[in-house]
Amino acid sequence: MFEKRFRDRINLQQLEGLHRNPPVIEKREGRFVTIKGQKVLSFASNDYLGLGASHQLAAQVGKHFKAGGSSASSSRLVAGNYQTICRAEKTFADYFGYEDALFFPSGYQANLAILPQAHALAAVAALELVEQADNARKIVKDVSESMGETLVQEGFQVFGNAHIISVLMGDEKKAAQVSQDLLSRGILAFSARFPTVPLGKAILRLGMTALHRDEDIKIFVNKLKEVV
Repeated sequence: MFEKRFRDRINLQQLEGLHRNPPVIEKREGRFVTIKGQKVLSFASNDYLGLGASHQLAAQVGKHFKAGGSSASSSRLVAGNYQTICRAEKTFADYFGYEDALFFPSGYQANLAILPQAHALAAVAALELVEQADNARKIVKDVSESMGETLVQEGFQVFGNAHIISVLMGDEKKAAQVSQDLLSRGILAFSARFPTVPLGKAILRLGMTALHRDEDIKIFVNKLKEVV
């Protein structure tokens, strides 16, 4: 009985354009990802400053995990309150203008109060790059503005004036289909549908990053015009 109800629910979601079936990402190279062996231009990333593609940061993170191990081996309240974690929290507090800070890398680990010390050191390394990322911020600002303006000029209804741009699709089925059609043309763009957004207000959610270039905007807009 439960299995039938479960299958019926999935079938209904598929009919209404609400079923989630995210593609499997095989690897990432800068602003591109590989899906089923195909190199795809991604507008679905939250890596706005491109730190996830930084070889410098990757090397530093690897160094910290090699030196500090993958786990603090205990919760903060027992024997895991490492000096490196305390220093990292103080560094972040100072940067953002607060008296103090408390690190939790995930909700699950927040509940357990566990934080491997290498994560704290890696976070400080990332913060150092963020402090030096003025050029990356300018690129994000420029490509975001250019994407928004170009979409509006082509007649699309656009929301958001920062690095996250929403292109209104309206119908859930249409949004899901457009996302699939773009993927078949080498573009990864996430379709946000109910309940993420109100019913009938489905969108393409574009994440602009410092890795994007002007030519990427032209490619995306042209491909979107083909499928809408």
